Order: sequence, then C-alpha cells, then structure tokens
Amino acid sequence: MICISGIPWKFPRAHCGSGLSVGEPKQVGSCGGSWNGKWNGGFLSKSARQIYRVRAVRTAEGVGEGTSEFSLDWRHLVGEREEAKAVVSQFLRSRGFSASVATRTLKNATLFTAHLLGILHSQHRARYLAGEELGTEEIQGTLLPYLESLAAKYGRGTPEVIVSFPDVPAPWTGGDVLYSITTDSEGQEKVIEINDVIQRFPAFAHYSVDNKIMKVIDYVLGMGCCPTSIPKIIMKRPQLFGCSVEENLRPTARFLESNGVEPEKWAKIMVNFPQILTYSRKKLQLVIDFLLEIGIPPATVGRVLSRFPHLVGYSLEAKLRPMAMYFKLIGIPDFSLVVIRSPQTLGLSLEKNIKCTVEFFLGLGYSIEQVAVLVNRFPQILGLNVENNLLPKWKFFIKMRRKHSELIDFPQYFGYSLEKRIRPRNAILESRGVTWTLNRMLSTTDQGFQTHLDKCDGALAAADQIRHAAKVASEESVVL
Repeated sequence: MICISGIPWKFPRAHCGSGLSVGEPKQVGSCGGSWNGKWNGGFLSKSARQIYRVRAVRTAEGVGEGTSEFSLDWRHLVGEREEAKAVVSQFLRSRGFSASVATRTLKNATLFTAHLLGILHSQHRARYLAGEELGTEEIQGTLLPYLESLAAKYGRGTPEVIVSFPDVPAPWTGGDVLYSITTDSEGQEKVIEINDVIQRFPAFAHYSVDNKIMKVIDYVLGMGCCPTSIPKIIMKRPQLFGCSVEENLRPTARFLESNGVEPEKWAKIMVNFPQILTYSRKKLQLVIDFLLEIGIPPATVGRVLSRFPHLVGYSLEAKLRPMAMYFKLIGIPDFSLVVIRSPQTLGLSLEKNIKCTVEFFLGLGYSIEQVAVLVNRFPQILGLNVENNLLPKWKFFIKMRRKHSELIDFPQYFGYSLEKRIRPRNAILESRGVTWTLNRMLSTTDQGFQTHLDKCDGALAAADQIRHAAKVASEESVVL
C-alpha cells in the first residue's frame, strides 16, 4: 500500500485586486499593490490571470485599453525587452544555473518578460512620459532587486516560476511537509521532506494526487521498483509525476524497449535516472543514432542505455561527438568497444579525465597503440585521477621492478587499492621469494590468494626436498 500524507496539495492563494489594467502599469501582474522592486503578492486569482493574459496579448498587438493616458506598446520596446532578458540570463547564471537552463527558461518566458517591462515602466513612469530611454545600469538596478526577491522565495525553483508566470505557487510556510511511503510486508515508512522538492520545482505542489501522482507511482511500481524507492525518484525528477502515463511515460518506455532496453532493467534505470522517461522521442532518437554512428551494434544499444541511461541527457555537439572525434584523432579506432565495455566513459570529462590519462601514459613512454590496447582492456582507467591514483601506483610498479609490458597485459592493476591489496600482497610474495604475474597476484580473493600461496609453499617444500636429496646423493657419490 502506498500512502501519501501531510501534503497541502492545494496551496492558499493571495487574492488580487481588480486593477489589472495595462493602462496602469504599476499593477501589471501584481496583486493590487505597488511593486517597489519587490513582488508583494503570491498569486493571481484565476480571473485575474485570464485578464492578465488577454491584456498582455492585446498590448503586444498594440491594442490599448484606453484606461489611461499611458499605455504600453511592446512592439516599440524591442531593445528594452532584450536588455531585460539579458539581466534575467545573467542573474540565473550567477545563481549557479547552467547556460542551457537560462536559455530554455527565457525561451518560454514571454509573459514574464512583458511583466518585467511593466516593472520598468512603473518605476520610471516620468522618464518614459518624457520620451527618455533607460540605460543598461538603470534597467539592471530596477530588475535585480525583484529577481533577488524571487530567488529568496523560490531558490532552485526560480526558473520554473519564471516559465509558469503568472501561475506560480506561493512558498509553503506551514511547517514541515512529509511524504510517507508504507509497505504492506514490513510496515516500514520512508519519509522525505517535500519542501526541498517544491523549492526546486514549485509546480509539484499542484499535481493532482489521484489523477497524476498516484497513477505515476502505480506505473513505476509496475516496472519493478520497490515502494521505498519512490521518494528517491521524486527527489531526482519531480517533473515525472506531472506526466501522463498513457500519453507520455508508457509510449516512451515502449520506444526504448523497441531499441533494446530490457523490461527487467527498468527498476534499476528508474532509481538511477528517472529523467529518461521525460525526454522527447526526438532527443532519445538522436542519442540512439549517435550510438549506431560510432559502431555500437543495434542489438547492443539497449544494453548501453540500460547500464548508463544518463547519456541521454548529454549534449551531442558539446560532449558526445567531440569525445568520439578525439579517440579517432589520436588513433584509437575502437571507441565503440570502449563504450560497450564501460558506457560510463561517455560521462567523463574530455579535458579533465580522458586527455589527462592518455597524455599520462604517453609521457611514460607507451605508444598510442599500446595506450589503445590498455584503454580497450580496461576503459575504467580513463576515469581514474592521475595525481591521486595513477601516479602513486605507477611509482610502486617501478619499485617492484616489473616490465612495462605487464601493464599492457593487465591494466586492471590500476583499479586495485594500493594500500589494501597491491602493497600487502606484494610484500607477502617478496617475503617468500616468489614472483607472480600481476593478474595472479591481484585478481583472486583473499581466500584464493591464500590457497595459491599454500600450493606454492607445498611446491617449494617439495623442490627443497628434491634439491636436498640430490645434494646428499652427490656427496655420497664423491665419498665412494
């Protein structure tokens, strides 16, 4: 049984005054009060939102309401509109949002941008009546305090507030809000704070429990996810629970299954990367086409996506294709083999991980052909830190006086702990005067290692006995 408790799904709204006239820009999009650089209200009523949309559209078309001597014609404010959008973009970037998030937000923020222009004309009414234009610094000085007030209220949910304006939820101030999951078998309860979810994605507070959230939960459970994984999925991708199961989630899952994703893998995929079901069919197809381009067999594409679903979120032009091109340029043709063996390689940084590792081994005297063999046999080596991992183990390798070719035969050496496995086992072998290959020394379990040691000790003892017997026989023959 899944139980949802304590969620104020219908938040209280602040009722607006009736003065939402475009002819009175002081109140455009506000809740019946002066802006003063801040957003005084929390919400617009349904009727007020409709009025706002109608009049914003009419104003954009240059049709004034005639309620004031001062009406705004947005067609004449192209420069200010771009200035306002630049302020929002820079503000979002300064708050830690990526450039792609800022661009996507502004692309869907037509009403919010018009709203910012209303703020400018409200604050600088006299200037505009006199026919004067505002400078960049004046626009920034007017809009930034307002944007700061939004960020203070909504935090990581600010982009969603901008896109959904004027339909934005008020911050919840009624105490902790809990989401409870109870399982029939054990009666265990998994609790998370929904406040964090709402801060990042305010629209979550308005999802219908019966028509949206519970239907998505039932669908996710049907994919094999356990009830206690639901809170983790909510925290990772709250947008998932606003999607239609029949129109969005199920068709997307079937599309991925048609490309090789195994149904029994969905439970793990959804816990690790629930975002995969919220991407468009076009985006998914582009990623699949890329995998085919680099040589991944069609029958293996689904396995790659199952093991590393995060790759569908990466940019083809900014990340995936440059990585494939780099491997081709340095003479490593089997990039597809690298991806098949370790799909997580696609998530590494080309500059901070891959190039550093390749240059490290080239600097040690290995040829590019040898590096290619090393990477193909152990692709995970590309994700190991040079200074903290590769270099210390390389120095110890030299100390063991082994041939450089041994690392080509067994590059997995770099995947073992230096202090917990490599150094202790090498010390044991040195104390017994034996030398094993890196593979034999490191790849067995502790019990297997001890078994090999016992066999080795038995063989050494037998050899000692043979040598002793031979020595005695030789001495006796001399006496005779």
